[in-house]
Amino acid sequence: MRSEFITWAKTALPDFTVVLAENAFKEALFGPPAFINLAKFEKLVAEISDCVLIFPESDGSLAEIGYFAAVEEIRTKVLVVNDRRFEAVDSFITLGPVSAINVDSYLQPALHVDSPGTGIDFNSLDQRLKRTRERLSRRRKLDHKPYGKLDYGSKFCILLELIRLLRAVTVAGLNRTVKAAFGRPTDIELILSILVGSGLVLRRDEYFVATNPTVSLVDIDDADVNTLIARALFYHQKHDPRAVDMLAR
Repeated sequence: MRSEFITWAKTALPDFTVVLAENAFKEALFGPPAFINLAKFEKLVAEISDCVLIFPESDGSLAEIGYFAAVEEIRTKVLVVNDRRFEAVDSFITLGPVSAINVDSYLQPALHVDSPGTGIDFNSLDQRLKRTRERLSRRRKLDHKPYGKLDYGSKFCILLELIRLLRAVTVAGLNRTVKAAFGRPTDIELILSILVGSGLVLRRDEYFVATNPTVSLVDIDDADVNTLIARALFYHQKHDPRAVDMLAR
């Protein structure tokens, strides 16, 4: 069912970005060997996301339902999409975690659609996601504060905007930029992995570039964005020609 949704979403939900946690996790493993707690990583992805869709088709997805149902800030934006054949079936998952999600989630109640292979109609899901569009239509102010005090959603937007403005940047360059603007950075590589996993950012050797430089999630007051981009390109041409090469690829 999840694979059918992903195929459907590519054309039906052009205003949404679908992030698969496992893709972002693979990107997080790209660098030097390090232990990454998968549960905590999925929680990070969920915190950044505006909505969390779970299709209970595997043991892993059932574990996610139980894990996210126990985290208040996540279960408020979870939607469980299940096979219609199980709509009237009482189970531990249905009576426990799914019930808890249904109480608190702005996307509640759980949605039931036709079985895979029968031509799934996701129109009911599209209607439910209108709630997400309505929430996102209310712009949120991003206050300037120390990086460590920003929530993960704000960090995600800031890093994407910095990559867009700088055009091509390394992890070291991002660390220097964030430190100068917001103080000591943390979790940059993990958030970068989610940006790459979302398709919003591409990795080109050691550089990161925005997939679509025109897409911005942040409005900067009292700043000419085009001037900032021009200055970044001038800097690259003078001090980091390899970054210019990355943009030409």
